[in-house]
This record gives sequence, structure tokens and C-alpha cells, in this order.
Amino acid sequence: MKEDVLQQFIYSHPDIRAVGIEGSIATGRQDLYSDLDVTLFTTHLPNYLEQSSWLDSFGPRIIMQTPEPIQLENDFVLYPFLMLFEDGSRIDLKMASVYAFEAYLNWESTVQIVMDLDHRLQVQPIPNEQSFIIQKPSEQDFFECTNEFFWVATYVAKGILRHQFMYAAKHLEIIREELLRMIAWSISELHLERVNLGNAYKYLHEYMDEQDFEELRTTYAIGSSTAQKDALQTMITLFERYAKPLAESYNYNYSEECEATKQYILNILEQRGIGMKSK
Repeated sequence: MKEDVLQQFIYSHPDIRAVGIEGSIATGRQDLYSDLDVTLFTTHLPNYLEQSSWLDSFGPRIIMQTPEPIQLENDFVLYPFLMLFEDGSRIDLKMASVYAFEAYLNWESTVQIVMDLDHRLQVQPIPNEQSFIIQKPSEQDFFECTNEFFWVATYVAKGILRHQFMYAAKHLEIIREELLRMIAWSISELHLERVNLGNAYKYLHEYMDEQDFEELRTTYAIGSSTAQKDALQTMITLFERYAKPLAESYNYNYSEECEATKQYILNILEQRGIGMKSK
């Protein structure tokens, strides 16, 4: 177990004065494939940044990443080391100065302190998912989402008409992201802004209407121009299904340009003999 190896490493390095955990392990949502998200606070940070041989203490690695430092408030920083080991375990390790301790506590809501040798912590934070709750969109957010969706949808249609498979596929991915934003906002509104859909919407299937989710899944099968055309239609249908009631609920304007753009797309496809399937 990597937890045991990590614990042994901490106890053998007296400069490590505090340890925090975050993410699924702190909130109790971890499973067999979850990363161990942990932050170590040291009095000798340069020792860990100037060379990396100390990482070998955790065992043989398959692959590692060292992303850009994570910026905290007051210019404090976390230095990440993301590691996948040969035994299949994963550690998302971050090193920080002990002086970054207070800033770390305000970093995100899942933070939990599991070691505090110098008694820096006054009140133990209660891990929760508040940092990841889907927030209500502003009316400007809503407009930008709808505008981007329908604007880029015209590029999808253009790519299909030109038989430019990669071009259409790229822009399908862009409008799908806007569709997912709209669906997430709608689900959040239904649950009174208390929903965490997870990284890459990994919990979306737990909240979304089952039939709608199956329709969404079909939009990922775009191996032909016909499939791309069907995916475009399905995404437009789903977008309207979620955006219009949300606009009404929040008293936001659902722009007439959305309907006009949809009709434009239908018309140019039909003119070239690529009619949309009937619903």
C-alpha cells in the first residue's frame, strides 16, 4: 500500500512538519482507481526541488508528471509530482513550504490536515465538495454559452458539407463542451446549486435523465459524415431541451439568434441533400 510507504517516508524526514490530504480520499469518495492526493509541508523545500532522487523512495514508477506550480493566495505555491507506480497505485504529491500552510487551508474545500507537528492548525477544516459545486451562471455566462454553441455549430455543418471529417470532428468537440456546461447548469438549478459533477463530468450519469444521457452518449460515435450529422442534430436538440427551461427559470433571454442559426444549419444541409433525421 502506497499509504504505508508514504507514512514511512514522512516519519524518516523530520523536516516534514505537516501533511494534508485533498480530493476523494478526504471526502470518502475514493475507489480502487483514485489518486492519493497529499501535500507535505517542509522546512527545507529547496532540497526537494533541486533534485528528484528522493521520489525513488516511493517505488518504481511507470510514468510521472511535474506540472506547473499551483498558485495559492499571498504568492504561496504548491509543487506537484504526479506519479503512477508499477503496482498500479497513484500519488498526486505536492510539496510546500511550512509557511504556505495557512494559504493551503484556503485553497479548496476538500482539504483535511492529517499531521500537524507544530500545532499550526487552530480549527480542523471539515472536508466538503463546496469548491466543486456547479455555480449558477450569470446571464452573461448563459448568453456566451448559447452564442458559442450555435456559432461553432455552423462550422460543424460546413465541415460536413465539405467532407472535411477532422474539421467537423474538432468543432463537434467544442459544441459538446458548451452542451455539457448547459446541462450541468440545469442539473445544478434542479438541485438548488448543491451538485458536484466531478472532473470531466464523471458523475453526470448519476444526475442526468437516463434517456437524455443515452442520447448524449451517441454524440461520441462520429466515425462517418452521417454520424457527425446525426451527432450535430442530437446536440442541438439536447441543447434546446436544457437551455430553454433554464432561461425561463432564471428569467434569462434565450436569444432569437439561436433559433435562426438552427434553421440556417438545417437549410444548408438540406440544400445539399443532407437532411437531418426526423425526431
